[in-house]
Amino acid sequence: MKKKLFSLITTLAMTISLSGALPAMAWEYGEGYSWLVGADNPSDIVATLKLSDPKNGHSKGEMIIEGTGDMEDFSSGDIPWVWYLEQITSVKISEGITSIGARSFDSSFINTDYYGGVSNLTSVTFPSTLKSIGMCAFAECKLLTSIDLPDGLIEIGVGSFMDCTGLTNVVIPDSVTRILDAFANCTSLSSVTIPDINAAYLSTNIFDNCSSDLTVYCYGGGKVEQVLKHDGINYEILGKSKYAINKSELEKAIADGYEFDRSKYTIETSEVLLSAIVEGEMVFKDWNSTQEKVDEAVQAIRDAINNLVEKSSETPSNPSQTDPSNTSSNPSSDNSSDNLAQSSTNTTPKSPSTAPTAVSPSKTTRSAAKVEKDKKNAETVMNQAKLTKLSVKSKAKKKITVSWKKVNKAKGYQVQVSTNKKFKKSKIILTKNTKNKKLIIKNSKIKSKKTYYVRVRAYSTYKDINNVTQKVYSKWNKKLRMVKVK
Repeated sequence: MKKKLFSLITTLAMTISLSGALPAMAWEYGEGYSWLVGADNPSDIVATLKLSDPKNGHSKGEMIIEGTGDMEDFSSGDIPWVWYLEQITSVKISEGITSIGARSFDSSFINTDYYGGVSNLTSVTFPSTLKSIGMCAFAECKLLTSIDLPDGLIEIGVGSFMDCTGLTNVVIPDSVTRILDAFANCTSLSSVTIPDINAAYLSTNIFDNCSSDLTVYCYGGGKVEQVLKHDGINYEILGKSKYAINKSELEKAIADGYEFDRSKYTIETSEVLLSAIVEGEMVFKDWNSTQEKVDEAVQAIRDAINNLVEKSSETPSNPSQTDPSNTSSNPSSDNSSDNLAQSSTNTTPKSPSTAPTAVSPSKTTRSAAKVEKDKKNAETVMNQAKLTKLSVKSKAKKKITVSWKKVNKAKGYQVQVSTNKKFKKSKIILTKNTKNKKLIIKNSKIKSKKTYYVRVRAYSTYKDINNVTQKVYSKWNKKLRMVKVK
């Protein structure tokens, strides 16, 4: 009888698993449950929950994650162990794991009716191989009082420790280059140390709604100080950052641009200057700008000034249309770019006769503030984007079929095919954008019996100052795919 009952339960569990009603799991009698959670290949990583008493629905235990590579990212509805979050008291992530998937232990999804919505997670062990902590990975783990982030960690994702109200102090490793709003609502956080990191991207509100007693210890002159100053966070300087960005030349170039009476120059060259100044203002305000970007913005403004063309004497400008903002020299002024746009479009030249000469209106421009906001939103989305479930096959002669899992908020994808795994420019035989999550490639350059390499990245979009759509790309998928064509 017992054997029949166990067989019935096993069959039922397998049926549910195959139907998709619950994540696939393996029952280990006397220990707990296991799930396959590798991003590229599910079997690359195994997560095992070992319970003190598996028969007791409220027994507690440790989650052990073993394998190699990145964990899969989860959404609110597909966390494999969502029904067991309340039972996990510790998490041990073994060497070889390179990323912790989004929402892996997001305790906001604990069933409040059954468990009371309380996480019992008190400790997490991170491996030295860890590179990324995903979005909301440990959100609302309120009993977590300390974390030891490993050297080698590169990215701390959006909301990764949000609402961890038990955290009191955090030390950021000097390997980190990307921090998004990771520690919002950590109301007990009193001390954070950030070494002199070479930050590629920092978001605002990293420490939003934390304790007023919070002090961040950092290096001055770099991106970290700029973000803390913007967000009104208390901080103390440990020394001068060797990654400080010098924007003084950009500030001067923007001021010089505003000194010109644009009504004296052709609309075409005036618009080029307008665009260069607006882009320069965006770079000036953006603490994520690199020195290279700053220098490029300076050069663009200088080039635009040098290339200004005066209107011919036959079509003198109307003095009454002179831009009232010409004396402005403040690169952070919110109205300066709008005034400049108005001056370049409202100037109406007249011929020597009394009848005015019709002038074609210039294209509509957008405000610098709106462009900057849209661009940052697109960048934030792509910073979090990961290409997973990527499959590359050749099912028919001289054809390659590529498919992948949809990336949240992506507007489209770019696919590249190369004969070289390093994707040298001369070896790339195809670059194609698509809005679908599957692409069938048939190209004259693809030959039968030959091996090709494929990579994919997502993109989001925003409209620039001239209402032209611009793309912001994510990183390429981490592991290249190789396919031999039929």
